Amino acid sequence: MKLSNPYCKLEKVVSKKQNSRFNTRQIKLDKENNRLIATNGRSMAVLKVETNDNDIDGIIDVDTYKVAKRKENLDNGKVSIELLEDNLAKIGKRKIEENFQYKEEFPPYKPVLEKVKDNEGIEVTLNPRLLIGLIESLGAIAPSSYQKEHNASINIKISGHNEPVVVTCGENIGVVMPKAR
Repeated sequence: MKLSNPYCKLEKVVSKKQNSRFNTRQIKLDKENNRLIATNGRSMAVLKVETNDNDIDGIIDVDTYKVAKRKENLDNGKVSIELLEDNLAKIGKRKIEENFQYKEEFPPYKPVLEKVKDNEGIEVTLNPRLLIGLIESLGAIAPSSYQKEHNASINIKISGHNEPVVVTCGENIGVVMPKAR
């Protein structure tokens, strides 16, 4: 499996909790559909990857994923992880022991992706750095204890294709202009 963008941070989406109904602490390689899936049960990230004949469907440990993204382990600028039989994974030319036969089942992500695929809505292209900067400026990215106590969440309102995107956090308001196409 090869991922062309080493800056993807799936580790930001996986759950940190140990006691969860499904395996939301790891990353799933879906070989049939050429994708990596990470979820914490509330959000999900799906990345398109290149697979090869040697790859097998399985679970990739988050720590293995992070090691594979290190500059010294990149394969021509790409993240490269190969799940092998006998609980082995290969990162570049290095084989490491990897327990990818977890007892917990990975969450049922396919029905969610089907809903997303069929979702008709307004498409707006934004500069991600501007959106993140705006969200931070509104105080929405805070320690989890503060977020729980103050219900710090964001609301995003999109009126149209070339209209400003309005982001609110409590009484704080921000606006991001769509990227010119």
